[in-house]
Amino acid sequence: FAFGRRYTKVHTLGVLVCSIGITINALQDYKEDNALELSDDAVESEQEELIEADYPHKMLGDALAIIGGILFGIDNTLQEVAVRDWGSQLEYLGC
Repeated sequence: FAFGRRYTKVHTLGVLVCSIGITINALQDYKEDNALELSDDAVESEQEELIEADYPHKMLGDALAIIGGILFGIDNTLQEVAVRDWGSQLEYLGC
């Protein structure tokens, strides 16, 4: 229970699927970065060079996306608390 709400198995499954997707995305980028660092520069393919040139900061981008998602969730939670404790839904929706 959180905020007086009941979360079902579907909610939990949704959180689990999203968390697994984020983890796979970050690990894949980490694996690609390590493979490029360990590979011999002379053997590096043209496609790998293009990927590295186009996306030199993949891990930073993943970290910023995760931080942005967390901050968005915190913002939504604080909005819900503010509407519940200090205002009405009509004020929040602007009706």
